[in-house]
Amino acid sequence: MDKLMDLYNSVQSPLEDLDKVKKIIEIYSKSDKDRKDFYGNLVHLSKKKYGINVTKQAHLDEFNSLLFNMWKENIVDMSEDKYNYVYSRKGNYQDSDFQKLRKYLSSIEDVSTEEEVDDIVNKLLDNPQLSDAFKKYKYIVNQGSWFDKWIYVDSEKLGQRPTHNIQHRLYLNAERPYIESFIYQIMAEADNREMEYTIKYSDNGLRDDTIVIYANDNNVLQYIDILRRLREQNPYFKSDIYSPPIMTGLIDGWIGYGAEPTITINKKQQSYTTLREKVIKEAISKTYYDWLSSHSNIKGLSEYEIAEKNPSFIQAVRDEIIRVSKEYGIDENNFCFDTQTVEQMKQADSKSKQNPQQPISDVSIEETRYKEAITLADELLQKPGIDWEDLLQKEDEEQTISDEPSKQDLEELLEELNQIAQNDQKRERQKTSKKTWTVKDDEQKRLEECLRELRDLTPEERKRGNQYLSALENEQNRTK
Repeated sequence: MDKLMDLYNSVQSPLEDLDKVKKIIEIYSKSDKDRKDFYGNLVHLSKKKYGINVTKQAHLDEFNSLLFNMWKENIVDMSEDKYNYVYSRKGNYQDSDFQKLRKYLSSIEDVSTEEEVDDIVNKLLDNPQLSDAFKKYKYIVNQGSWFDKWIYVDSEKLGQRPTHNIQHRLYLNAERPYIESFIYQIMAEADNREMEYTIKYSDNGLRDDTIVIYANDNNVLQYIDILRRLREQNPYFKSDIYSPPIMTGLIDGWIGYGAEPTITINKKQQSYTTLREKVIKEAISKTYYDWLSSHSNIKGLSEYEIAEKNPSFIQAVRDEIIRVSKEYGIDENNFCFDTQTVEQMKQADSKSKQNPQQPISDVSIEETRYKEAITLADELLQKPGIDWEDLLQKEDEEQTISDEPSKQDLEELLEELNQIAQNDQKRERQKTSKKTWTVKDDEQKRLEECLRELRDLTPEERKRGNQYLSALENEQNRTK
């Protein structure tokens, strides 16, 4: 595949296979009455050879020691330029916490077992002078419950290379004992190609999406190529990877595809599976009651019983899923893509065609505009007239990540910040007094902390920018 639309055209939609639609109807029909277990049943269909948390210690030792040694080496050897390239959103290279962490890690030899890693991590967490630094620069993230824990591996957190906007997901249904080994190989190949990576995996290994690779327009085709090559070279990639989750698109019969969600419902961002679960439930429910209304002789039958007797019911469910999907912004031709994602892929292909000598940039337009806004914010720090304490005295609940998406995109944010700068300059020119305004040391420190907060925003958190913009606008109005 050379183009992103080649990917779009090659991915098999889960709705193309009526047997899959029938299976989804069966899962829905056999879920409990309020359908609370529908989601769980959708992602636990494959029969695994190994039980929960069955691992190979040799793989765990190799994988965990690799991550720790890589992170340690990157921290210890990190130059200021490399810090600004990878960690600029976390602080400054000369910060005491970072330098203390570097000094401590420089005294530690490489490790080779999971037990050694755990011992060092526990010592870091128990050390009052290092625990905060380790939490700030930690290289691995755990999320979820003890029974359904996800572990994230990320090239930026490892100090390797920064990650950018996520636009695509690739799903692998791997047996639990081989998960770490598979990710190890994916990382190694990505590193050889100097690619960024964000990968999460299921710790218990019972799901159908035990490995999820997050990708963007620039590298998703490369990741598919990597997976295909590893499958050719490694027999375990054939024998111990099964069909991906039933609601994902299908590549080569074993790689699952899902567009990174672009859709919100009730102002809340939806996950890929959660959104499609909602669409399917709504479609099956409506089709079922419409069917009962027009077929008085089948009362008392469940959704699956109707599907068993009437294949046309399966087709009716499929058609209704497609109809409901369009209302939620899901592509009508392929259930695993969002309409917005398809348009973005077309635009990326068009730009690549217009500039054949230039690869698609790792940095999206939104990322570039965001960095421009931060640069402008840096300049504003040096200007009088802005009471930045308004940003520091917000209530704690206002500082948490908002579920509400930003109503202004980053271009509008940049325009507003530019306007503030221009108004500030105008007020300076209108001043008749020659008195200069000096920022106190403690105030300057708080300004820098505020800017650091801005830098620390991830692409998913940038919606918080509206909170800061609102404070700036309030200050602008107050000082007029």
